[in-house]
Amino acid sequence: EYTGPVQSFAQLCRAFSLVHDNYVARGYMSPHPTGMRYSIYELLPTAMTFVVADHQRVLGTLTTVLDSLGGLPLGGTFADKLDQLRARGALVAEATMFACSHADTTGASQAYLTLMCYAFSWCCLYGVTDLCIVINPCHRSFWQRIGGFEVLEESRPCKHVRSAPGVLLRLDMKAVLSNSC
Repeated sequence: EYTGPVQSFAQLCRAFSLVHDNYVARGYMSPHPTGMRYSIYELLPTAMTFVVADHQRVLGTLTTVLDSLGGLPLGGTFADKLDQLRARGALVAEATMFACSHADTTGASQAYLTLMCYAFSWCCLYGVTDLCIVINPCHRSFWQRIGGFEVLEESRPCKHVRSAPGVLLRLDMKAVLSNSC
């Protein structure tokens, strides 16, 4: 088993296929002819996709995107909140494109936490001060309790997933790092 940054273009395509299949199953999108779900953000040089893989099969994935001139995926729905973070001098990153093949909740939770550890470490390398995620409201307590995220904005309809509700969460990286020392 391998966990870490994608190792090849083929593995990246398998990660995007896993996201596609998860999003179609949840009703967030219609099937796409490519069988993949990605946007320009995941292809920018300021992004890194992480996977949990077993041989050729991708079991879980997430992509972390650093704020840049290209913006962040959350900017489409939460532009006002992103602007507030930027105005106070924050270096923001977003963890996005979460997907997991585990049918059981325990396996999925473990995969997401493992992937988030990689995302967190990667953000530390770049001096990120605020790590944000947009999640379905039903996952809110998990990320608050286990991940230490705080609610930055309550539920808003997210156009990129057929107006499904999304809650904007934020992790104060400086606070986490100062508490761990």
